[in-house]
Amino acid sequence: MDKTDKTARAGTVFVDEQILLMKSTIPEGRTLWKEFVDRNFVRKLVDLHRRFETVIIAFDYYEQVPLYKSIEQTRRVAGAKRPF
Repeated sequence: MDKTDKTARAGTVFVDEQILLMKSTIPEGRTLWKEFVDRNFVRKLVDLHRRFETVIIAFDYYEQVPLYKSIEQTRRVAGAKRPF
């Protein structure tokens, strides 16, 4: 990529869609589902795709989340039990 080319896009960006969902906003007044999705997801992904060649979109796989959360939680609890 030529550093003087302002239109060149960077390589790759990773997007955690769960975070986008938690940061979603709903404007005053009536909002249709399509408007919600366009405002909080599509526009943001289109903007990212203008700047990056590859946009990786991740969602939680809810069948596996409890297993992995329990592993992390067990590790945190074990770490919290250590004396100061």
